[in-house]
Amino acid sequence: CNSLRTFEKGLLEVEHRNGKQWLPPHPNRTATCSVQDESESCYLTGDVRSNQSPHLTLIHQAFVLEHNRLARELAELNAGWDDSVLFEQARKINIAQYQRIVYYEWLPIYLGRQNMLETGVLPVLDVRSFARDYNHTVDPAVDNAFATAAFRFFHNLIAGHLDLVAESQQPTGSIRLSDWFNKPSVLEMSDNYESLSRGMIYQPHDCPNNQLTPEVKHYLFRHGGRVGVDLKAIDIQRARDHGLASYNDYREFCGLPRVTSWEELEDLLRPDSARLLSQQYESVDDVDLAVGGALERPYGDGMTGETFSCILLEQFRRTRVSDRFFFENDGQFTARQLLEVRKATMARVLCDNIHGLK
Repeated sequence: CNSLRTFEKGLLEVEHRNGKQWLPPHPNRTATCSVQDESESCYLTGDVRSNQSPHLTLIHQAFVLEHNRLARELAELNAGWDDSVLFEQARKINIAQYQRIVYYEWLPIYLGRQNMLETGVLPVLDVRSFARDYNHTVDPAVDNAFATAAFRFFHNLIAGHLDLVAESQQPTGSIRLSDWFNKPSVLEMSDNYESLSRGMIYQPHDCPNNQLTPEVKHYLFRHGGRVGVDLKAIDIQRARDHGLASYNDYREFCGLPRVTSWEELEDLLRPDSARLLSQQYESVDDVDLAVGGALERPYGDGMTGETFSCILLEQFRRTRVSDRFFFENDGQFTARQLLEVRKATMARVLCDNIHGLK
């Protein structure tokens, strides 16, 4: 953390180039990014994956700049606060905004707001009340099935080409995702920073189906080569390495009926998926969780199927209720402060911190 701080006025390190603010350079660029020399862009952040794709880098940068924006505003309002207090308070507010965005904007799209309310992932609150369900006996650990299977569902939604969008909101072209894995220098070329930011907002992700984009199925991390690796194959093998039980076993664990035939499975999965799986597995009991769960039809008002929904909803419920620092818990903010935090949106974070967005 120390390498990311200026230790002045609570700010995080950034570099100023060509009228823009950028994340600080990584001290060992050629070992961290797919670059040929130390002159190419490769950024230092608190997460080693931040250079993995252009959109991921943009989001990291937006929240770093948001921290600094908050620190400057706090300094104006509290002249007596030193660097440490400004840093910690800006960090606290930034985390709270991020939690608000994840739980109230992002997760409802994929897990379904009604599903989240029914399972306690979201507390039932009005805009002025605190959450009262913190429970110190709830285990906050990340479930193996969540980390190695259910949360990988979103790999099915990756777009293989990233749109470049002009200020007029019209696409002007696109870049191939596999050309820029671990090569964030694309952001500093021409006006790509603004164009990719707009593209991230306007471009829809892929629809969930039984195919990943070729950019991550055949060309992941190809580093300039003709082919790369297969992200779904990695997901399946990782889950096996971690010793996950089968798809059918997890259905039973979630209180759902076990599947006894391929015909039964056909009713649960997207069209033609069960037939294709029957050509690869001897029995429905052999189907991997990472495979069967990703192919289920949407459950309730969400986008994930009932087995993955079970795992994802339970994990995000435990993550919230076991966290005594969660932003809606009593004691983290005053009622007026909480009201302001609840106004946070991803749109606001992006527009406040990415030049050229309106």
